[in-house]
Amino acid sequence: MMVIANTNPPIITSEVTKTHFTPNEYREMEETAEERHEYCNGEIIIMPGVSEVHSPITVNITTFLKLSLLDTNF
Repeated sequence: MMVIANTNPPIITSEVTKTHFTPNEYREMEETAEERHEYCNGEIIIMPGVSEVHSPITVNITTFLKLSLLDTNF
């Protein structure tokens, strides 16, 4: 049986990537961020940008909901 060992040691850097954030850390980062993010259970997720197709869809859905709820107590 032949065993092949990895002769290259792993690259270890002093930088540690933080993967869990507090809500206050998220708010601080979001104040200066160029793109939008979502905060979910300590994770920060980049949100996709808006496209030209997105805006009319949003307006149509909002208008539909508003008209549908006119005669309700909602």
